[in-house]
Amino acid sequence: SELVASETKDYLMELDSCFNKEKNEAMTEWENKYNELVVQLDSAEELVQLKREYHNKSLADLVLNRKEIDKIIEKNYKFIRKDEPIYMIPTSTAGRAHFYAPVKIIGNRSFDTLWFNILVIWIFSFILYFTLYYDLIRKVVTTIEDFRLRKPDNTIH
Repeated sequence: SELVASETKDYLMELDSCFNKEKNEAMTEWENKYNELVVQLDSAEELVQLKREYHNKSLADLVLNRKEIDKIIEKNYKFIRKDEPIYMIPTSTAGRAHFYAPVKIIGNRSFDTLWFNILVIWIFSFILYFTLYYDLIRKVVTTIEDFRLRKPDNTIH
């Protein structure tokens, strides 16, 4: 109907306005960061030279998933974005995240992926250390063997 079409058009115009506002804010933030770098490096040419020396296009293509043909896939009636995963915030609140995620989330807190991974490695290193120090693997195996070899006493007196 004409009413639904009009309401849909109004809604889409409102969304367009909202997204344009977000885009403008992001562009302003990008320009501010760019200007900060130019000031730090003393000139825009220095920034271009820095990028020329240290930018790896193949690596950028890999982490931004640029060679992927399907940028969005549908799974369980949900759309999943596959494009530029390094900019996506994970949805899991249990520390799980997609490959190249910038942060890991536990509960309501987010942690930088590097520090989260280092912490997990240290925790498991301490667990392994105590397991080896107290010879827990041998003790567990021995206990399981004793339990399996123990036969019920079925003798009648």
